[in-house]
Amino acid sequence: MHYRVRKKIMRGAMTTHLLRMTVLFLSYSLCLQANAEDTEIVKRVSLWEQHAPYCDSADGTRSPSKEHCDDGDTTLFNGLLCAAGDVRGCDAVRNAQEASGRWYRSPRLRVNHHAAEGASLSPDMALGVQLYLVTTRDTARAYQWLKQIDDTVPCVLHKLFSSDCWIRSIPRFCPDSANCSIRPGDAEVLAATVDYLHQQGMPPLPNGSLRGYLGTFGSTWINDHNAHTNKLGYSLHLVAVEAWLLRLMGHTTSSIQESIITINKRDPGNPFFEYLRDGSTPRVQEILLNTCPKDVASLPQKYFQWTWEREMKEQAWKETMLWDCIFMEKLLEG
Repeated sequence: MHYRVRKKIMRGAMTTHLLRMTVLFLSYSLCLQANAEDTEIVKRVSLWEQHAPYCDSADGTRSPSKEHCDDGDTTLFNGLLCAAGDVRGCDAVRNAQEASGRWYRSPRLRVNHHAAEGASLSPDMALGVQLYLVTTRDTARAYQWLKQIDDTVPCVLHKLFSSDCWIRSIPRFCPDSANCSIRPGDAEVLAATVDYLHQQGMPPLPNGSLRGYLGTFGSTWINDHNAHTNKLGYSLHLVAVEAWLLRLMGHTTSSIQESIITINKRDPGNPFFEYLRDGSTPRVQEILLNTCPKDVASLPQKYFQWTWEREMKEQAWKETMLWDCIFMEKLLEG
């Protein structure tokens, strides 16, 4: 073989070998980094678990909460924990339902029959209920809840000279406030949840107002629309929760994916949003480690915020309730 040809072949072989060694080195370095981050998260979780606040109810149950039993929003947060795989969240949502089927904002408020902010539930909290129902496939409790909603649809106009109702308002998630009204976006998601639960064996809804109302919704375009129009902060976070809930039920339409992409563009750097878009990635881990407390000295003075429902520029993690951090760790753990 000609000397120059042989030399070129040897040079090519050496280049290939160097490339392989470089790839192996980079892969090894990335593995070391990932293992280090995994170890660090395990350490952090131990810290978060020690200091995360609970709320004790008069019936002897305790549930994840903000400090001082500031639990007006905890059915949503506990539904998120439940869907991420934390059984304490599932237990808390379950304990927030009374025998009639009516759901409350927290177990404590259910025991006390207290309506926080004038309403015993809200469309936001109803998302937590649906996350619980879809995760656990608890069709018995689902049917109780939906029947209770149907039974308490307010009458707005009675028949002449009769106590019979002629026209009813749109259904409500709770009977004690018009703020519980099931708006079109809420109905879109609830209709999908009801369809999913039917597939899991839940009986058909009674032939009433709720069934008729939900029957007019059959797509998911409102979620994508709200991703563009909802205000930054908790309103945008609710769109993300809805998109996740729909995906958990097997909805993989392009509009849901577009919704998630839009949410990330509007408030970049939110690890929950990025997880929905990209899954469990080193970047999501990195954001979590950079925002949640790393040691006792960095614990917040107030355990008050579910960080991921705030704009990232607000730095709400400085008052994290810690359950938001535990939630993200559960998601990453898969």
